[in-house]
Amino acid sequence: MRKLKKQLFKIFVILFLVYFFYLIFNESSKKLTDNKKIHNELIPDKVNDPPILKEKFQNLNHLNGLLKNNENNYDFDDKEIEKRVEDNFKILDKFEIENLKKDWHNYNQIAQEVQRIGPGEQGLGFVLDALDAKSNLKQTLYSQNGFNALVSDKISLERSLSDIRHADCKKKLYLSKLPKVSVIIPFHDEHFSVLLRSIYSIVKRTPSQLLEEIILVDDFSTKDFLKQKLDDYVTENFKGLVKVIRLHKREGLIRTRMAGARQAKAEVLVFFDSHIECNVNWLPPLIEPIALNYTTVVCPLIDVINEENFAYTAQDNGARGVFDWDLLYKRIPLIDEHKRNPTEPFELEFEKNQTKINFLILMI
Repeated sequence: MRKLKKQLFKIFVILFLVYFFYLIFNESSKKLTDNKKIHNELIPDKVNDPPILKEKFQNLNHLNGLLKNNENNYDFDDKEIEKRVEDNFKILDKFEIENLKKDWHNYNQIAQEVQRIGPGEQGLGFVLDALDAKSNLKQTLYSQNGFNALVSDKISLERSLSDIRHADCKKKLYLSKLPKVSVIIPFHDEHFSVLLRSIYSIVKRTPSQLLEEIILVDDFSTKDFLKQKLDDYVTENFKGLVKVIRLHKREGLIRTRMAGARQAKAEVLVFFDSHIECNVNWLPPLIEPIALNYTTVVCPLIDVINEENFAYTAQDNGARGVFDWDLLYKRIPLIDEHKRNPTEPFELEFEKNQTKINFLILMI
């Protein structure tokens, strides 16, 4: 009887040890599965894409160095192991993001534009000759538009602009996967050449894979050339990329913008005035913060087109844009932190009556 009890006890001990090791193995498997899940969440599916994989791990020595720095002496404590694994995943995640960036510049187009010469080219101002400067046409157009529209008519619709960005901006890389944009342009009685130049500058200086459409929203214009002539021009020259929406009564700026937004197809909406020109590589810096955080609203550093001679110049080199509490756009001095990082977005915080509002003003 005593021998039977000993044998039963041994069997019980063996079964207990088997169950104990099963629990340990099961828990380890669960942790590995959870860590793999964390890894999949941190590292996008694009990691399996061979072309990106080759680009992403082109600097494996650097990556190995980062991971090695995270090594520490541990005694198989579960929390230490889990922390080390999580830290390694963070390193991998950061490494992946950095290596998924690309240079969005169109260097062929930049080289072609540098060679252009003529009235207004390179963003230079153009001065009318004495006869045109004193003409009734110049005065009439000026009174209708508030700027020297006759000068605009003398300048190419596809004129070149000088790249006036900070030198370090020209070296910046941005995410290779960015959302498409719909550009919405409300207008009312805009001068024809100014409106068309706005469109051409967007089309020429925007990566085609990021531009879903340009939507012109006519706020009940009265000028004949903004009707059938405009429709025919965009149909013939922009092959469906540019669309015209017409309102049947004056609605004002905000309702006109919203009419365009309701018909937009892209993930990101860009609102422009109808008398603008985009400079080199304008879009990727604007939409990368949105790609990283879809709740972000961005605003570019806005340059100046002179109303008299159409010279394109920087507004200033030492200020940032903000909205005050009346939602009016203003310029205020740069703080020291922003001066040290002139290529990075300005994230601004305003406090009043214990309420905080964040604005992201993006320099490009």
